[in-house]
Amino acid sequence: MKDESRIAEDHIRAKTTEKSFERGVDYFDWGMVDWVELRGSRLFSEVGGSEWQSYRTCVTLQDDDFTAACACPYN
Repeated sequence: MKDESRIAEDHIRAKTTEKSFERGVDYFDWGMVDWVELRGSRLFSEVGGSEWQSYRTCVTLQDDDFTAACACPYN
């Protein structure tokens, strides 16, 4: 049986830098993801960032792929 969470992690890692992936994991582990909401094929969230500012994120799910955007200053 395939480990679906592992497949997803590998796919996400392939589309990010190691630093940004690890930072995202840390933010989640530290409880900085304030809320998550799925609307159709879009996943919205608000994440606490550095300097006590929160940023909105959006992940658009497309079949077996995704695109992501964030209001944070990280490029």
